[in-house]
Amino acid sequence: MAGLKSTASGVKNILGGVGIDSALAREILEEMTHALPIVSATRHPLGFAHLELTNIVGGSFRTRLHLWTKETAAWADDLGSLHDHTWDLRSAVLTGGLTDIYLEPRQDPSGPFGAYQIEYGNDGNTTVQLDGRWSLDEREVRTVRQGDIYELRPRAVHCTTVERFPTATLVIAKDIGGPGPKVFLPGAAGEMPAGERAELDPDWMLMALRQAVESLSGRAGDRP
Repeated sequence: MAGLKSTASGVKNILGGVGIDSALAREILEEMTHALPIVSATRHPLGFAHLELTNIVGGSFRTRLHLWTKETAAWADDLGSLHDHTWDLRSAVLTGGLTDIYLEPRQDPSGPFGAYQIEYGNDGNTTVQLDGRWSLDEREVRTVRQGDIYELRPRAVHCTTVERFPTATLVIAKDIGGPGPKVFLPGAAGEMPAGERAELDPDWMLMALRQAVESLSGRAGDRP
């Protein structure tokens, strides 16, 4: 991973279950500002910027950087805010913090949620509504902050809220395969949100990364 030595160290820490301190986190975010010309940066429908690092990092897993800001939060379109996924994830919080609420789905004729399965393909995504109504029972609440490493197992239904802007995580993921992820939406069945993943303006992305670096200099971030 020539030129991304700090990011390589961060990945090794995650694989070894070792936290990433603020000094290494700062170096990783600074490396991202220099890597932008060769890194794909897109907007994610869950309200964060997604930097795809897999082609640079290599290995048998995917590597990404996720960055939440006040601006990215406005992109969220409800698609998948309550969701599971096919990824076995390990993440390190570089700055900020997140709270995950883990939920147990159960079929319930009077439940408030509809369930949908998303299948990804070369020609776009296909969404299939699943039969019945669903309730989601809260099982666990977990908050992670700068320096923490955490795992998210595949098929765990959850929703995520941001504790402070900016928040950034370095993520490694393995796809377990099988059916695509499920998402749960409140209300009656209807048209699904768009789930747009447009390319991000490089100048905006650079500014957002620099703000994330500055957040590690002791200046408090902004609460949502």
